[in-house]
Amino acid sequence: MGEESTLWQILATFFAGSFFGTLLGPILLDEYRGFRRWLSWGNQRQKLLKKRLENAKGDGWVGIDKLARLIGESEEDTRALLITIKARGGTMRSGNEAWALIKRQPLQNPGKDVEED
Repeated sequence: MGEESTLWQILATFFAGSFFGTLLGPILLDEYRGFRRWLSWGNQRQKLLKKRLENAKGDGWVGIDKLARLIGESEEDTRALLITIKARGGTMRSGNEAWALIKRQPLQNPGKDVEED
């Protein structure tokens, strides 16, 4: 009875491992590759955003839609990258969202209407 029980445990472990390895392996590998790609592309996108905001005309505000198009990301992902480069958001007189580098638009000016370059 003991050997039979051990054999079933071994077979169950083998099939469960094979099933989950086959199912989860490709998913985890794809997630890992996506994360690595995001890291390497994220650095390039951060540089593009920073350069664009440093060279913005006027007060330095640029609309989120333009920034997202510039780097080919969603507005949500663009916001996350903007935070990492020390930028802050604001609202244009038109009601649209705009961003500027904190060094150009310090946080002491909250709620100020902004004009896009």
